[in-house]
Amino acid sequence: EPDGSSTVIDRDSGLNSNMINDIQAGPDSALWIATEGGGLVRRRNAALQMFVEAEALPSAHVQAVLCEADGSVWAATRKGIALIRDGRILESAPDGSPVSPGAHHFTALALAVDGSLWAASYGQGAWRRLPGKGWTQHGSDQGLASDEVYSVARASAGRMAFGTALGLSLYDGSAWRNYGPQDGVGPGAVRCVFTSADSALWLCVEGQGIVRFDPDRFDPPETWITSPIGRACAVDPSGQPICLMSLTDSLDSPESD
Repeated sequence: EPDGSSTVIDRDSGLNSNMINDIQAGPDSALWIATEGGGLVRRRNAALQMFVEAEALPSAHVQAVLCEADGSVWAATRKGIALIRDGRILESAPDGSPVSPGAHHFTALALAVDGSLWAASYGQGAWRRLPGKGWTQHGSDQGLASDEVYSVARASAGRMAFGTALGLSLYDGSAWRNYGPQDGVGPGAVRCVFTSADSALWLCVEGQGIVRFDPDRFDPPETWITSPIGRACAVDPSGQPICLMSLTDSLDSPESD
């Protein structure tokens, strides 16, 4: 809370589901909560506003949410993408283009430096939306490592990073570069990607754990936590991972005490 206090937000306080997939803060200090089965929730000044299928949300299973500076809010669901402006779900974007490229299972959202919106999907690759131009699909046929994409994040030098079922993919605006076991990443799926303050990326890799990987250097990746399943919730301003969660954690960092 703004006063430094803590508040538990759950079913008892008004949520439809205690399973939370993503949380983002909007420019008006509202908190947007993506829930599994409970729709999208906006919390501001302790008041909750629910967006569910009855309000035209494609699905109550919301995987990710993204807030833009102009107040627009994008939600990635298991059955498509939704756009919320001024407290209502829009049927089409202000520029007249479709809000969603289809009723696909979307998993993550991120903005590129050029203002384009990227959406990761399960089984349909990655989708890019340019303002006024609509959506274009990028899949394995175009160079993406796999059409099963779990995460997307803005990387250094204007690139976008994608965590896929077959490793890490980077897109520089014209070409794809994939990283896998031959580069020290995997062989498990890259479930999460977070950007560090430098050019490095933090990866959550199945069977490997939490990994720091710099694609611009030849140094081998650093495994900080080894576990069958790992997840980093965020990185702090210095680029260090925080809120690490994994099973059978084992610290294995060259800088750990």
